[in-house]
Amino acid sequence: MIKGKIIAGIAVLAISLTNAYGAPFSITNVRCAGTGGATENTACTSALSSIRTEFDKLATQVNSELPDVDGKRYASGMANSVLLTTKGLTVDYASNISIFAVGGGLGLGFDPGDKGISNAFDKPAAISGIGAQVSGMLGLNLGLLPFIPAFGPIDLKKGILFVNFMSMDMPGVVDELSGSFTNIGVNIRYKAFEGMDLFFGLVGWSGVDVTTGINYSKMKVQVKAPITQTVTQTNVGGSGQNLTGTFKGDAVLGPEVGITSIPIEVSSAVTALYLLKLYAGLGADITVGSADMVANLQNQSLTGKIGTGGTAETVNADVNLDLGGSSGPDFFAMRAFLGMHLDFKVLNIFVQANHSFTTGAYGVTTGARVYF
Repeated sequence: MIKGKIIAGIAVLAISLTNAYGAPFSITNVRCAGTGGATENTACTSALSSIRTEFDKLATQVNSELPDVDGKRYASGMANSVLLTTKGLTVDYASNISIFAVGGGLGLGFDPGDKGISNAFDKPAAISGIGAQVSGMLGLNLGLLPFIPAFGPIDLKKGILFVNFMSMDMPGVVDELSGSFTNIGVNIRYKAFEGMDLFFGLVGWSGVDVTTGINYSKMKVQVKAPITQTVTQTNVGGSGQNLTGTFKGDAVLGPEVGITSIPIEVSSAVTALYLLKLYAGLGADITVGSADMVANLQNQSLTGKIGTGGTAETVNADVNLDLGGSSGPDFFAMRAFLGMHLDFKVLNIFVQANHSFTTGAYGVTTGARVYF
C-alpha cells in the first residue's frame, strides 16, 4: 500500500509525511460508453446514478492509501524545516581553529505542526514538514592572510571563514523513494570579545562570537508507489446488473524546496576537562525561497463494466489527484541553538540542536571535523 511505502521511505529521514486534511483523489464525469446498436448503454444508463455511488466508494478506497495532506501548509513547513538542516554543519562554533578545518555531517529538521512537539511525538501524522541535508565544510583562519583589512574597530583577521558545499542524490535505500540534496554557503565567525582559560586550560571560555553569511539549500524528495483498488456490486440499483470498477495507477508525490538565507548569530562556548565543549547561541534568519508539494498520477487507468452473464457494457470516468500546493519560508525568524563537542584536539565530534521561536520548527545536526 502506498501509505505504508511512504512511511517506510520517510523513515529514512526519521519523519512521517502525513497530515489531516480532505480527500485528495476523486472520480468525476462518470458516463456510459456502449458498443452501438439500439440497445446501446441500456444496462449502464438505467443504473447510472447507482454506478456513480459505487464509484464514490472506489474513490474512498483509493484515498485510504493516500496521505491526507494540506499541500500549502506542508510546503511552508518543509521550507522552515529545511532552513534548520544546515545549522551546525556550515560553521564550527567552538573549535579554536589556528590554521584550517575540514569536516562534514548530516542535518535533519521538522515542523511539528500547530499543536507543538508533544503532539507530534504522540501523533506523527500531525507533523507539518520535514527536511534533511548532508554537507561538507572547509574553514580558514583569516589571520593567516596578510591582505585582510580592518574596518575601524572590526579586524577581520579575528575571523574564521567557512565554506560549505554538497550536491548528492538520495541513496537507494527504498526503491520507491528518490531525491537529491544541494547546499552551498559562505559564513564568517568573528571574535567580538576574547575569552580566557583557567587552571592551565582545564576550564575555558571562548568569549563571544558573531557569525553571518549567506546560504542556499535545495531538497527534492519523491515517493512513487502503485495503487490498485476494486469495487464490485451485484444488482446495482435494483437493475439486475452487476458492476465491477477497478482503478490502477502510480501515485507520485513529494516536496521540492529551495531557499536562500542570511543568518546573524551570537554564540559562546565553554570548555571542561579539555575534552568537552559546550556552546549556545541566538540567531536570526532572513530567508527567501519557495517550496512546492508536487503530486501526480502516472500510468493510471479506471475501468468499469456493468452487465449480466457474458454481456457487459463499459463505464468511463475521469480521475483527479489534488495534493499539490506552494508556499515559502517565513521571511524573518528567530532561533536558538545548543551544541556539544567531544574534542580530541585535532578531531572533534559534534551534535547540535536547533529551535525556531518564530516557526516552531526543530532541527538536529551531527558530524565530525579535523582542525589545526
